[in-house]
Amino acid sequence: MLVEGCIYCSPPAIKVGSTLHEPSLQEGQESDFLAVLYDYPSADISQPIFHVGEKLRVLSDEGGWWRVHSLTTGRENYIPGKYVAKVYHG
Repeated sequence: MLVEGCIYCSPPAIKVGSTLHEPSLQEGQESDFLAVLYDYPSADISQPIFHVGEKLRVLSDEGGWWRVHSLTTGRENYIPGKYVAKVYHG
């Protein structure tokens, strides 16, 4: 489920030449997890969707944005790559 009306929550379309390409949704691997580094979006912009330390399962990588599922809240949404770090399981 995506948050309605959040202009900061959807990945940008990419313009290649004169054609506008929407990011494709590709299945992520179930072993791909991310940890949130900063509240997103920041509290001065709006109520955060994801919080520092929250663990996210990757649904797809969309060129600078991740489509994720929160293991804490169950929400699905997008988050920019600069707000997260990959978690590796040994």
